[in-house]
Amino acid sequence: MGKDRGFEVYCFEPNPKFKKALASMSSLKDPKGRAPFHFLDAAAWIHDGEVEFKIDHHPFAGGSTLMLNKWKGTFKGSCKVRSIDFSKWLLETFSAGDLIILKMDVEGAEFQLIPEMHRRGALAFVDILIMEIHNPEKFSGMPYDAAAVLKVFLSDNFNGEVFFEEGGLQNIQIMELKEFTDEVSKLDTPS
Repeated sequence: MGKDRGFEVYCFEPNPKFKKALASMSSLKDPKGRAPFHFLDAAAWIHDGEVEFKIDHHPFAGGSTLMLNKWKGTFKGSCKVRSIDFSKWLLETFSAGDLIILKMDVEGAEFQLIPEMHRRGALAFVDILIMEIHNPEKFSGMPYDAAAVLKVFLSDNFNGEVFFEEGGLQNIQIMELKEFTDEVSKLDTPS
């Protein structure tokens, strides 16, 4: 954002159990009286509409997800939630000159969301991406190609910085992409 605009925070969260708490942040003001916090009770996804959302009922953490074939978690049902075409939203909401820091933990949806953002040019708007890539072994019945997702960041069309959170792929701490290329090559190597 430009200096005259200050900063803005957008939070996408489709889980109904967090709606009340997150919606209350929209009323918070910065020192200049602006309301920079925006809550969207929707899933960041590859299309606008409505999608099935699998609810994880773990009391402290949890991995509720759009990926209905995720088997690891304390799941007790699902519900329909609104989805927003995240690439379209990003391209319509921001300008190429805006500083965009994106924190992403989408419980397996990154295997479709990141390549789609790249394909449509939305990923090029992102200056810093902090994300978790989830272990493809947590999902069954669909091809989750972590190497393909990681290769997007090595392409000439992405100039931002990427930091990976610990958790998704085994034994990976937060690190810069340049340090991560060895992990990508390991994923390409047949077992």
